[in-house]
Amino acid sequence: MDALQPLQLKFALDAQELFAEWIQELEHKLRSDELHPALVSHLAKYRSLMPSLALLFELADGGTDAASLVHAQQSAAPPGWFQKIELGERALRTKVFPHCPNCASYDLYRKNNIGNYECLTCGLFDISEEFARRLQ
Repeated sequence: MDALQPLQLKFALDAQELFAEWIQELEHKLRSDELHPALVSHLAKYRSLMPSLALLFELADGGTDAASLVHAQQSAAPPGWFQKIELGERALRTKVFPHCPNCASYDLYRKNNIGNYECLTCGLFDISEEFARRLQ
């Protein structure tokens, strides 16, 4: 590697198509109302993490010349990792952020932060702490 002529890699066509499909799914998920804002903020970082990991996988596989392309083989691993990470995050989020067992909304209200919750989305009331934090 040369500091005056840095290595420039780009996605091969197959990897670009895989990335476009993956980023479209991610953007759809981020713009939906199904995720807690804290999780949206976290998952938004994946936009750059996935191509960064694909690049590292390519370099680890020996792609060090100027003609190197990041292929789908290197680009396929990060989305699989992200699915596993997201499942763990969903489990953690359910424990950290209470949600409605009826509609899965996080818009719960509890007067003075004591007692049971009321869902501001579907109107369900008297939701206990146990049910509000149960895994779905």
